[in-house]
Amino acid sequence: MRQRQGTILKKCQCANQDRCSHKWTLRYWADGRQRELSFADELDGQGRPRYGSGKRLAQDAQLKFAHDKRARVFIDPKLGSARFRDECEKWISRHPGTDATKLAYRAILNAHVGPVLGDRTLASVAQARDDVLDLLTIRLGEGSNSRRKIARALITGGYSAATLPAPVTLRGQRNGDVRWARVPSRHERAACRLGRQLMTGADVTPTSRRITS
Repeated sequence: MRQRQGTILKKCQCANQDRCSHKWTLRYWADGRQRELSFADELDGQGRPRYGSGKRLAQDAQLKFAHDKRARVFIDPKLGSARFRDECEKWISRHPGTDATKLAYRAILNAHVGPVLGDRTLASVAQARDDVLDLLTIRLGEGSNSRRKIARALITGGYSAATLPAPVTLRGQRNGDVRWARVPSRHERAACRLGRQLMTGADVTPTSRRITS
């Protein structure tokens, strides 16, 4: 298979690698780095190795990597065990917005995204489509549209923090700050407005839902 899909090999120098006890290695590239996963031969009911089973596991993983990369849903197994909340925090800390914007993101993370997804791994959240949809449409369904957009940005941002390089340039750099060379999106502007409200203690209840006496 092509190199980008990974290479299967054994690192040992055994004359008969198909029947030696060393593990099979899948060497692959992810996020611009070469990584490795190891697969041992499985054991039968009497504890004897099933020679070739480790290689088949490596081949299965190789095929899955190729499929996920083509579908653009690939998550590096080395990163899949990372805690989702931690990756969201990384994304917020790298965000080019103001302190008010970051405060708005952290407020949504602590109040909504974190309690549902925060303690899960990246790999677990990737398989939790129903939970993510429930979070956006039920838990946040009665709130403002800007909060749903912020939550959606947090979820996608958590993955970008773990699997993609930060989309920054050095254009307009001053005092060591790195600025993003793009216009903020609508949900980022909404986060900034919500953040200013949180910092000043203003009422953040949507106008249509306020109760007047």
